[in-house]
Amino acid sequence: MTADDHQLEKLISLTLRSGVAVAVALGVVGGVMFLSHHGTDRMDFSTFLGEELPYSTLGGIAQRIAGANEGLSIAQIGVLCLLMTPISRVALSIVGFLRERDWIFTAISATVLAILLFSLSMG
Repeated sequence: MTADDHQLEKLISLTLRSGVAVAVALGVVGGVMFLSHHGTDRMDFSTFLGEELPYSTLGGIAQRIAGANEGLSIAQIGVLCLLMTPISRVALSIVGFLRERDWIFTAISATVLAILLFSLSMG
Protein backbone atom coordinates (compact mmCIF):
# COMPACT_ATOMS: atom_id res chain seq x y z
CA MET A 1 0.00 0.00 0.00
CA THR A 2 1.44 3.34 -1.04
CA ALA A 3 1.29 6.59 0.90
CA ASP A 4 -1.29 7.91 -1.57
CA ASP A 5 -3.54 4.90 -0.93
CA HIS A 6 -3.23 5.41 2.81
CA GLN A 7 -4.11 9.11 2.46
CA LEU A 8 -7.15 8.26 0.34
CA GLU A 9 -8.32 5.70 2.91
CA LYS A 10 -7.95 8.33 5.64
CA LEU A 11 -9.92 10.82 3.54
CA ILE A 12 -12.70 8.30 2.91
CA SER A 13 -12.80 7.42 6.61
CA LEU A 14 -12.96 11.10 7.58
CA THR A 15 -15.70 11.68 5.02
CA LEU A 16 -17.83 8.85 6.38
CA ARG A 17 -17.37 9.84 10.02
CA SER A 18 -17.93 13.54 9.47
CA GLY A 19 -20.94 12.93 7.22
CA VAL A 20 -22.65 10.86 9.88
CA ALA A 21 -21.70 13.34 12.62
CA VAL A 22 -23.10 16.29 10.66
CA ALA A 23 -26.29 14.36 9.87
CA VAL A 24 -26.82 13.45 13.52
CA ALA A 25 -26.14 17.01 14.67
CA LEU A 26 -28.60 18.45 12.15
CA GLY A 27 -31.20 15.85 13.07
CA VAL A 28 -30.90 16.60 16.78
CA VAL A 29 -30.94 20.38 16.29
CA GLY A 30 -33.89 20.15 13.90
CA GLY A 31 -35.77 17.80 16.22
CA VAL A 32 -35.25 20.05 19.24
CA MET A 33 -36.35 23.12 17.26
CA PHE A 34 -39.42 21.33 15.94
CA LEU A 35 -40.42 20.01 19.36
CA SER A 36 -39.88 23.40 20.98
CA HIS A 37 -42.53 24.84 18.65
CA HIS A 38 -44.85 21.85 18.26
CA GLY A 39 -44.14 19.58 21.22
CA THR A 40 -47.45 20.29 22.91
CA ASP A 41 -49.62 20.15 19.79
CA ARG A 42 -52.48 17.67 19.94
CA MET A 43 -52.40 15.05 17.26
CA ASP A 44 -55.54 13.84 15.51
CA PHE A 45 -55.08 10.25 14.39
CA SER A 46 -58.65 9.76 13.18
CA THR A 47 -57.63 10.60 9.59
CA PHE A 48 -54.39 9.90 7.78
CA LEU A 49 -52.56 12.90 6.42
CA GLY A 50 -49.65 12.04 4.18
CA GLU A 51 -46.26 13.71 4.25
CA GLU A 52 -46.25 17.28 3.06
CA LEU A 53 -44.88 17.36 -0.46
CA PRO A 54 -42.75 20.50 -0.02
CA TYR A 55 -40.29 18.64 2.20
CA SER A 56 -39.46 16.12 -0.51
CA THR A 57 -37.52 18.54 -2.76
CA LEU A 58 -34.44 20.67 -2.16
CA GLY A 59 -36.30 23.80 -3.24
CA GLY A 60 -39.16 23.07 -0.86
CA ILE A 61 -36.78 22.54 2.03
CA ALA A 62 -34.91 25.77 1.23
CA GLN A 63 -38.14 27.78 1.07
CA ARG A 64 -39.29 26.52 4.46
CA ILE A 65 -35.99 26.83 6.33
CA ALA A 66 -37.06 30.22 7.75
CA GLY A 67 -40.72 29.32 8.35
CA ALA A 68 -42.64 27.95 11.29
CA ASN A 69 -41.38 24.41 10.66
CA GLU A 70 -37.72 25.35 10.26
CA GLY A 71 -36.77 22.52 12.61
CA LEU A 72 -38.35 20.02 10.24
CA SER A 73 -36.36 21.51 7.35
CA ILE A 74 -33.10 21.32 9.30
CA ALA A 75 -33.76 17.69 10.21
CA GLN A 76 -34.53 16.96 6.55
CA ILE A 77 -31.17 18.48 5.55
CA GLY A 78 -29.60 16.08 8.05
CA VAL A 79 -31.27 13.17 6.26
CA LEU A 80 -29.89 14.46 2.96
CA CYS A 81 -26.40 14.63 4.48
CA LEU A 82 -26.77 11.05 5.61
CA LEU A 83 -27.81 10.03 2.09
CA MET A 84 -24.87 11.86 0.53
CA THR A 85 -22.29 10.20 2.79
CA PRO A 86 -22.08 6.82 0.98
CA ILE A 87 -22.40 8.58 -2.37
CA SER A 88 -19.33 10.67 -1.58
CA ARG A 89 -17.51 7.50 -0.50
CA VAL A 90 -18.16 5.89 -3.88
CA ALA A 91 -17.03 9.07 -5.66
CA LEU A 92 -13.78 9.13 -3.67
CA SER A 93 -13.25 5.44 -4.48
CA ILE A 94 -13.52 6.27 -8.17
CA VAL A 95 -10.77 8.85 -7.74
CA GLY A 96 -8.57 6.26 -6.03
CA PHE A 97 -9.18 3.63 -8.68
CA LEU A 98 -8.45 6.13 -11.44
CA ARG A 99 -5.14 7.05 -9.80
CA GLU A 100 -4.25 3.36 -9.64
CA ARG A 101 -5.36 2.92 -13.26
CA ASP A 102 -7.63 0.08 -12.20
CA TRP A 103 -10.17 0.39 -14.99
CA ILE A 104 -12.42 -2.51 -14.00
CA PHE A 105 -13.03 -1.22 -10.46
CA THR A 106 -13.35 2.31 -11.82
CA ALA A 107 -16.11 1.13 -14.15
CA ILE A 108 -17.84 -0.84 -11.39
CA SER A 109 -17.70 2.11 -8.99
CA ALA A 110 -18.92 4.50 -11.68
CA THR A 111 -21.86 2.19 -12.35
CA VAL A 112 -22.67 2.04 -8.63
CA LEU A 113 -22.44 5.85 -8.42
CA ALA A 114 -24.76 6.22 -11.42
CA ILE A 115 -27.29 3.85 -9.85
CA LEU A 116 -27.14 5.70 -6.53
CA LEU A 117 -27.61 9.10 -8.18
CA PHE A 118 -30.41 7.79 -10.39
CA SER A 119 -32.27 6.27 -7.44
CA LEU A 120 -31.82 9.48 -5.45
CA SER A 121 -33.19 11.57 -8.30
CA MET A 122 -36.22 9.30 -8.72
CA GLY A 123 -37.25 9.75 -5.09
